[in-house]
Amino acid sequence: MAEADIPIDGIWPQDVVDKAEKMRSKDVLVRDSFNLPATESVIQDYYCSMERSMTHRGRMWVTQSYICFDSGFPFYATEVVPFWKVT
Repeated sequence: MAEADIPIDGIWPQDVVDKAEKMRSKDVLVRDSFNLPATESVIQDYYCSMERSMTHRGRMWVTQSYICFDSGFPFYATEVVPFWKVT
């Protein structure tokens, strides 16, 4: 972000506000889907794949304390990894 784009009066640029609202709208979905505490909020989400006995393509959500993965159909796989387990 260029210096001219940084708001002086504390108002965030619209693209930043839009991204925050998009992530906030996913909070309930992710908390319910992965049985996470109500305090968790989605920080970022990504399309990715996970390698197990086969490659599962899906979506990864990053919260304050967890990395969550869901591949959905046709080869369903989910994974929840707390950050303290990541080495």
